[in-house]
Amino acid sequence: MAEGGPTYKSYLLRLWRGDSASAPWRASLKSVTGGGAPRNFPDLESLVAFLLEELENGPAPSAVGNARDE
Repeated sequence: MAEGGPTYKSYLLRLWRGDSASAPWRASLKSVTGGGAPRNFPDLESLVAFLLEELENGPAPSAVGNARDE
């Protein structure tokens, strides 16, 4: 755990696909705590790669309120 208490990241996730059942799933993430424009992903692999990089390398914002592991 980081010094100063727990940290977390919170996002609004949106998933959609085109008209065809074979169309790829697309995604967007909007940071709930950081604001800014949503980040769009052309496929689920790109979304997962971004999330893994965020967890490994991204700065962790300070916790707001009481975040607990469930």
